[in-house]
Amino acid sequence: MTALSDCSLPLLTKPQGKELTNGVMLSLSSARQSEVKSWEEEILACEHTITLQQPEAHPIAPEGLAKCAKCDLQENLWLCLSCGNLGCGRAQFGGVNGHGHALLHYNESGHGAAVKLGTITPEGNADVYCYSCDDSKLDLDLKRHLSTFGINVLTLEKTQKTMTELVSKLSHSVRKILNFNSKLIKISTTSSVLRTKMANLLTRCSVLVSPV
Repeated sequence: MTALSDCSLPLLTKPQGKELTNGVMLSLSSARQSEVKSWEEEILACEHTITLQQPEAHPIAPEGLAKCAKCDLQENLWLCLSCGNLGCGRAQFGGVNGHGHALLHYNESGHGAAVKLGTITPEGNADVYCYSCDDSKLDLDLKRHLSTFGINVLTLEKTQKTMTELVSKLSHSVRKILNFNSKLIKISTTSSVLRTKMANLLTRCSVLVSPV
C-alpha cells in the first residue's frame, strides 16, 4: 500500500490523491479493467443496504477517519454505514494488514454494511461489504449514507484497490502459474489433476481478500 508523506488520512482530497489514484489505475491493464468491470456488474444490492437505518447526521472529524478504532492500522479500514464505527478488515492477499476489527464490530452490534475507505469515488462507487450476507454488495444510496458522517464523495479520490480488483490480481497470478505448469508438464492424468486443483483454488480466491 502506498503511503503519503504529507497526509496519513485514508480520505484524500483530489489534489492529495491524484498521484496515488493514477498509480492505482495504471496498475491495471485494459484486460484486467474489463474483467474487474464485468465482475462488479454482478454485485447487487441486498436487503441490508436497501433498508439501512442510520442515526441523525453526525459528521466525523478527520482524525476519526485516520485509523482503526481498536488498533493503530491506517489502511484496510471499513466504515460501518449504520453508526460510523471505523474498523480494520482482516489481512488480505497482497500484503494488506488487518486484525478483523470491522468483523468484531459486526458481531457486537449486528450492523452489517460497511464501506472500505480509499475505494470511494466521486461518482459514489465504492467497495461495500455486507457482513450479514457475507458478500460484497451494492449500496444504491451510498452518497447519502456517507453524508450522514460528513463525507462528501465529490471531494474524494479512489486510492486503494477494491476486493474485486484484488481478486482479479490473484486470479491473474494463478493463471500465470497454470500457464507455466502447462509448458513444463506434458498433458497427463497427474498434471490434469494438478490443474484441476489449481482451478478450484482460483474459484475460492475471493476468500483471501474478504474482510471477514
